[in-house]
Amino acid sequence: MKNALRTLTPRLSMVVTALLATVVAGLSTAAPAGATTSSTNLMNVESRLCMGVSGNNFFSGAPIIMWDCGTNHADQYWTGIPAYQSGQNPDKGYVMIQNAEHSNYCLAAPFNGEPYSQQLIIEPCNQQDAHQWWDVYYVGVGRGVAAVLTNEATSRVAQAHEPNQDGAPVIQEPYFGGASNQEWYA
Repeated sequence: MKNALRTLTPRLSMVVTALLATVVAGLSTAAPAGATTSSTNLMNVESRLCMGVSGNNFFSGAPIIMWDCGTNHADQYWTGIPAYQSGQNPDKGYVMIQNAEHSNYCLAAPFNGEPYSQQLIIEPCNQQDAHQWWDVYYVGVGRGVAAVLTNEATSRVAQAHEPNQDGAPVIQEPYFGGASNQEWYA
């Protein structure tokens, strides 16, 4: 599956800076107080809703949901940081997607062993945890470029479940190749 994704788009040499710094036409929201200037929101291509922490509740295992994008929602802003284990090549291309409001928390896939349809969560950032590592591929979509986020530990992608509803969970599913609910503007 990963090889199929690699043939769709060219591999980014330094995803760390490019991941969340790309601003696509139509996404010109200013970052709120608490978010850094290099952070951005992740807007689902299908729904135009943004990924954020449910209820702005920051605790280990807090669920990730989607709702209207807004400048007053600092928990909807994310920053890509390099992810690699000690001794591993840092240019492998993985990023940890760190919350801009609470920088000690990162986007993660659950640890419960079943990767299908599990809701994404936040966990304290940990460089040694591949459940927090995301491989980012850019794909062309109607108005620009969007990212497909594949979790290293589960080999599943971030997907908007029931994408047109505020409060809908962000889950992990197999890559369906071109499904707009699996693509994210940054």
